Amino acid sequence: MLEEAWLRTLFELKRDTAAQVLDPFFHGVFAKKAGDQNRLVLNVPNARILSHLKANYSTPIQSRMQSLLGHPVAIEFEIADSAPGAFPDWLHPRYTLENFYAGTNNRILMQGILAAIDSPGVNNPLVIYGASGAGKTHLVHGIAKRILEQSGQVKVLYVTGENFRDQYLQSLQTKSAIDFKQSMRQADIFILDDLHAIRVTSPNSREELTHTLSHYLDRGKQVIITCESAPAELRLEPRLESRILAGLQLSIDPPDDAMRFELTERIATENKIKLPTDLLQLISTIVRGGVRELESALGKLHLIQNQGIDLNTETIERYLSAYRNTERSISLEDVLRIVGARFGVSRAELLGNSRKTEHAVPRHVAMVLAIEYAGLSKSAVARQFQKRDHTTVIHAQKKVKERLKASPVFRKIYSSSVEDLCKTAL
Repeated sequence: MLEEAWLRTLFELKRDTAAQVLDPFFHGVFAKKAGDQNRLVLNVPNARILSHLKANYSTPIQSRMQSLLGHPVAIEFEIADSAPGAFPDWLHPRYTLENFYAGTNNRILMQGILAAIDSPGVNNPLVIYGASGAGKTHLVHGIAKRILEQSGQVKVLYVTGENFRDQYLQSLQTKSAIDFKQSMRQADIFILDDLHAIRVTSPNSREELTHTLSHYLDRGKQVIITCESAPAELRLEPRLESRILAGLQLSIDPPDDAMRFELTERIATENKIKLPTDLLQLISTIVRGGVRELESALGKLHLIQNQGIDLNTETIERYLSAYRNTERSISLEDVLRIVGARFGVSRAELLGNSRKTEHAVPRHVAMVLAIEYAGLSKSAVARQFQKRDHTTVIHAQKKVKERLKASPVFRKIYSSSVEDLCKTAL
């Protein structure tokens, strides 16, 4: 796809050229919707930038595009018909589609995003899900920025699940529910970040969200939603769930080793850290978290390097030792997977409300292990298991303790689950 190749080309240019040199000239430059796969038209803000890019970057862009697509591509520059309006305050200046490196394993994700930008309302709603730190917020900010660059007349509303909930509850207290509804329904594109925050609020908040989504969807206006897990796993009310499931659901897959190395290389370049390939490879091996962890680790190395400390295998191992521990941490998903396998129940049954013994017992075990091995607080566990408060978790701890004393069979299954978790952490 032409625009995917353009995004990859821009990434490579930024990787191979000092960011402070390249960024001022490519800020506000975007690819025009492709009608011809042999012709890339780049919209630029003004004549000065057009002249500079045409003189200095036409050939590099053309050669990289040809290498990626396997056929020649003509490169043209045009001054945008109308300058976009000022970006809203909530838009993060660093979050763009150009600096989000999706890698080959997220190609379908990027195709879906570009389709939503080019043809709003066709795949509706667009749901992007993935683990914390995967880049969901980065993507929706990048989508919004691209839309506003293409047309400053479009009104984009961005709200987090938590803010939607809090503003709705406040509107009830201040008797301004009508004002709240109007404020949430006056955009051309509606972005809801962190849908999962809605599931732990009151049913009235979720009902109001259903009406808000219906307002946009019934009018063919694009809705974009992010959440930490597939929408079907959130177990929302049927009407809200059906509205969300009717759209296009795309996951952000975690980076593989090759992609992690390229991310490390890119972030190092942006932080002006010059290291040989073998040390960059070492960093990508040590830091196994998401982009946030890589940025944090490389930011730390940047400070160390500025203090005149030589970065070599020994110093990198020493200063990034805490990030190696991150690789070995146990997540709630690890707990659910292992307990589910040991007790023969599904993830949905573990997170459900069934009081049947075959479901309640493993659920209690999962709650306890989430505290002891995943490092979650009782309140956090209660939220993850959709309980009203942490008293349910305290009850689970009591029940597991009793069963460990009374049942050798239970004790064996519990011990095996712990062993499996420890192996996961190695």
